[in-house]
Amino acid sequence: MSSSPSCIPATSLCDGTPDCPGGTDESPSQCIALSTLDSVQMTALLAPVTTSVGYLKARTFGVWYTYCAETWSDEASSAVCRAMGYSAMVSWTTMEVNQVEVLGGEDPAPSSSCSTVFLTCGNE
Repeated sequence: MSSSPSCIPATSLCDGTPDCPGGTDESPSQCIALSTLDSVQMTALLAPVTTSVGYLKARTFGVWYTYCAETWSDEASSAVCRAMGYSAMVSWTTMEVNQVEVLGGEDPAPSSSCSTVFLTCGNE
């Protein structure tokens, strides 16, 4: 890891290996976002545009995915909001999905299901 400013490939964002000083390419501000769209709006430097409302998205190896959870809770919602720089979770809801693309090429068990998470974060 170099201490001088440099560019890294987009596929190196959120890949589990810190490539930038301080591991900024692996920070929650780079790897999780909320979006009301299928895609995540990004700045010119590929950082997600900050918004406090939307479906939970996770980036891995530079690609954004809608997060799908088997279970979810107030605690999980609060943790995500805090990781994104908000002081509080305002509300959350889930919606079960039928079509799931599983990372790593593994097929989910036939009886498994998951839900997208729609969060509203805020500052107290």
